Amino acid sequence: MFEKILVPLDGSEHSVRALENAVQIAKKFNGKITLIHVYSVTACKYAGRYFDKCIQEIREIGAGILEDGEKRAKTEGVQVKTLLREGHVVEEILKAARGEKFQFNCYGC
Repeated sequence: MFEKILVPLDGSEHSVRALENAVQIAKKFNGKITLIHVYSVTACKYAGRYFDKCIQEIREIGAGILEDGEKRAKTEGVQVKTLLREGHVVEEILKAARGEKFQFNCYGC
């Protein structure tokens, strides 16, 4: 039932708690976790000539969030993989859920 668990991470306390809960579920049901972080580059449009540097920094922050989540899951003995995506948060999470064939309930999707 919980073989594959998708956990969106944004670095917030709430997403870390969601990861902690997902890790416990994965341990109980011998499941695997996929962590996803979605970033947006729209804030960089005001960076002018530093646009590329802005995007690079946003990616690095996202990669760091995923790395932290990956360490937390692996410390508990849970298999984990990560996805770093750029785009609209909800759309990218839904694409990942559908593409990786996660079972999920999405009312109104």
